[in-house]
Amino acid sequence: MSIIRLPLEVANKIAAGEVVERPASVVKELAENSVDAGARSIDIEAIGGGLDQIRVVDDGFGMDRDDALLAFERHATSKIRTADELFAVNTLGFRGEALPSVASVAKVRLITRARGQQTAWKVEYEGGRLALEGPAPGRQGTTVEVDSLFYNTPARLKYLKSKQAEANRIQKAAERLALSCPAVSVRLSLDGKQVFYSPGDGEPYNAATAVFGDAAGRMSTGRSSSPGVEAMAMVGAPEDFRMRRQDQYLIVNGRPVSSLALYSAIDRGLEGVKADDKRRYPPCVVWLEIDPARVDVNVHPAKAEVRFADDGAVFAAVREAVRQAAQGSTQGLEVAAQVPEHGVEPRVGTAAGSIIMDRYAGYFEKGSARRGPADEVAEPVAGYGGGSEGQVHPAYEGFGASGAPMPSSQGAGHAKLPEGSYAGPEIGQEAKPRVIGQFMDSYIIAELNGQLIVIDQHVAHERILVDGFLGRLEARSLTSQPLLMPETIELMPAEAALVREEMEGLKGLGFEVEPFGARSVLVRAVPVVGGDEPSPEDLLLSALRDISDGIRSGLDVGGRLKKAAVEMACKGAVKAGTKLEPEQMEDLAEGLFETSNPIRCPHGRPTLLKVDLSGIERGVGRR
Repeated sequence: MSIIRLPLEVANKIAAGEVVERPASVVKELAENSVDAGARSIDIEAIGGGLDQIRVVDDGFGMDRDDALLAFERHATSKIRTADELFAVNTLGFRGEALPSVASVAKVRLITRARGQQTAWKVEYEGGRLALEGPAPGRQGTTVEVDSLFYNTPARLKYLKSKQAEANRIQKAAERLALSCPAVSVRLSLDGKQVFYSPGDGEPYNAATAVFGDAAGRMSTGRSSSPGVEAMAMVGAPEDFRMRRQDQYLIVNGRPVSSLALYSAIDRGLEGVKADDKRRYPPCVVWLEIDPARVDVNVHPAKAEVRFADDGAVFAAVREAVRQAAQGSTQGLEVAAQVPEHGVEPRVGTAAGSIIMDRYAGYFEKGSARRGPADEVAEPVAGYGGGSEGQVHPAYEGFGASGAPMPSSQGAGHAKLPEGSYAGPEIGQEAKPRVIGQFMDSYIIAELNGQLIVIDQHVAHERILVDGFLGRLEARSLTSQPLLMPETIELMPAEAALVREEMEGLKGLGFEVEPFGARSVLVRAVPVVGGDEPSPEDLLLSALRDISDGIRSGLDVGGRLKKAAVEMACKGAVKAGTKLEPEQMEDLAEGLFETSNPIRCPHGRPTLLKVDLSGIERGVGRR
């Protein structure tokens, strides 16, 4: 087969496949161009998840006619001149492929007016071809409108999510932009409604507040330097830790990136921070400033990943900055940030600002990290009352009500036991155990068919509650408990976006929720899971976490709901360390052997341990 030169239209579409993955990619590329053009204000509007229209308006330098036309040529850029500059890039959108790539798969209109000019210039492209150009009214700066994205490449559409999911990605892109450029005002409207706003006053705290809401007030700041690297970190308080990294942001020279090495450095900096053992990831932002010659930003088509010349120095700087911030969030220590009286030594900066001490000087001049009320930990949310109306033993409703609450036994059931010590398959639903008593307020001791069995009360109760809840879910007979007063719950941005996207799924689980502002929801009713009913916030966060995990794992809607249902039901299980009345122990032991799998909890842990009489007799010398 002979080699041919691809037509320009085909080449542009290939480039579009690298740069324009989805609507959020368009927003990212256009917004980065605005930052590089010196914009102090960027307004983003999206309709129909960005597929119908995207509009980005900035107040940057603008362009004249020649530049406006040249901007749609492949590899045309104002940001580099020589090959050497590729290895010291200090701008964001340097590849020069954004506009031609977008224009090849959409209908694009650009209106721009340069400083000092009286008239703006308009350029329209359709499917990669120039359709119209001419003078037009317009303010200084640039406006780019992208209509009918992927209209001429319908195969691309089937790989996109719902319009709501794509809108959520656009909001995530706007949040990254606000955190990476705190001195740029960012406003986002989706389907005509403003959903995000960052003031652009140069204060990282205010940018973080726009993204994280009230959780930003509980964040602490740390700072570290190593040769050629400066790092600043804002880290959330333990009560705001989450199961996933979706609220962790890495900014390198003003560019949002992803880096496994830097995520590992964050984890190392957090060593020793105490939180729920499953909630290991705090909301955090790490800003890094590095000599551009020491970082390669061209290793990924969308510039989402970077490579460092000195991984060790970068790792150490991030770890130390996070460690200092984590100390502040857990011990109430203020993180002092001394600013030299005569400024800092000049270094190579980026278009989004110079080094961190320059870019965020106003923040550090206050002498310490901003914090919320010092070391205040919220009181546990009170139960909302209401009895269980499901197929659960009435005695289970009282679990946890008597005696002071104690921490759950983290290790119970996790250790690998000797082979053959688990209950065998001969223990089935016909079993009728006789309860002897309770050991360490965590284990029920019972006799069954000449064997001594030790039941882990927590995991056994999990099995009972999950079986009952899943049965009601499959029978579509879940019971919802209306709250006496609707409860407002503030979520992280990713969680709030998931609520909007999975509203029907949450309704199917028994929730009655509605969005209440950009990142809060109003909970009017929650499912009745049985047992010691968890707080509405615990239930909702558990459901969202597992729905998110199900989406990542590729589960269908039914699979995601089932996964969420399992974890929600487990929330109501009696905890280790809870003293039970004899009647409660008997009901729990009997109920366990009426479940679908009495020897394992929903997570695969054994519910009980058995000891044969012969083993006991050998142990005491009778045999």
